[in-house]
Amino acid sequence: EEPEEVEEVKKEKEEKEKPSYSEKDLRLLSALIYAEAGNQPYKGMLAVANVVLNRANSKIYWHVNTVKEVIYDNKWGAVQFAVTIKNKKTGLSILDRSLNAYDTGEFPGKNQKSETTSMKRAIKAAKAALEGENNIGDFLCFNGVNKGTASIKKKYDYKIIDGHIFYRTK
Repeated sequence: EEPEEVEEVKKEKEEKEKPSYSEKDLRLLSALIYAEAGNQPYKGMLAVANVVLNRANSKIYWHVNTVKEVIYDNKWGAVQFAVTIKNKKTGLSILDRSLNAYDTGEFPGKNQKSETTSMKRAIKAAKAALEGENNIGDFLCFNGVNKGTASIKKKYDYKIIDGHIFYRTK
């Protein structure tokens, strides 16, 4: 049997190695992933999560340091994530609806089972990213793959994962 001191040191080391995060961060990041990439496979969801965390740790985004600050950032005149824009009629954003779905487990739309599975995948991706898993390096941006994709490919380092292109602007 190991002495108590050795047990104590082992326990401290395990706690240090596993990054800690709050339930609020997990909730908000999961809902953002669901709103932005709910129709994407796990690796696309993980990449979206990493864009948020990369920005929180980036010198380029020096003015934001938390998941919440990154998601609601509008320093440069526009929102960074379109899903945060409030609908004029309902007063709710897509992200607000995703947060409600996270909290209640109830989803708008007909396919509850599919939406539930998607949210579970988003939560898994958020946890993995918050615990240090990263599949896009230090990329800070993403866009849907569309006609603007060609110009991003010409200008920047990028990685396409399913329906999104992830890239670094500097």
